[in-house]
Amino acid sequence: MWTPRPARARAFWRPAARRLGLDRNPMRRPADRADTAAAVGLATVFLLLVPLVVMGVGHHLETSWRWAERTETARHRVTATLLRDAEPPVGRLGTAVPKVPVPARWAAPDGSARFGDLRVPSGEKAGGTAAVWIDGEGRSVDPPLRRSQLAGQKAIVSGFALAALSFALIGARQAVRHVLDRRRMACWEEEWSAVEPRWTRRRR
Repeated sequence: MWTPRPARARAFWRPAARRLGLDRNPMRRPADRADTAAAVGLATVFLLLVPLVVMGVGHHLETSWRWAERTETARHRVTATLLRDAEPPVGRLGTAVPKVPVPARWAAPDGSARFGDLRVPSGEKAGGTAAVWIDGEGRSVDPPLRRSQLAGQKAIVSGFALAALSFALIGARQAVRHVLDRRRMACWEEEWSAVEPRWTRRRR
């Protein structure tokens, strides 16, 4: 049997509004309506802040990427010479070749020697070579950030930021509900104190 569209819409929204506490039920107390309003308000805040958080994280990481690109010209990739064998760690498990710190020597841009520890695969011998990134003064620095790494960092940081936002809003929701529950109990006790004498007399 065909049902008019307005009737079908009412049949869908009325149960939903009843479950959400948005109907006009006269049995609902002001605290109940305040509880519903708080839940809807916090959900709205979350939906509004999600894109802002994601855009803010993306802008911050993009700014960091551009700064890294400007400073990348001061970085150089040079070849370092290992000064000691890369001994495998004691008690190593598994088949993957671990990296261990080994002292190495490389040349700074001015030609002077620089020394430091590099992480190289175990098994490398003294006199072998390894690549190292250095700054303008010859100090070892991290390699430049790649676009793929930037996208991964954006996803991770955005996830943590949204999780923190969710926990904060859930905490606010629980705090509001706790206050309203105390208000409900106070109203219930006040109403029962007014009804209880008449109720007990009637039962006698």
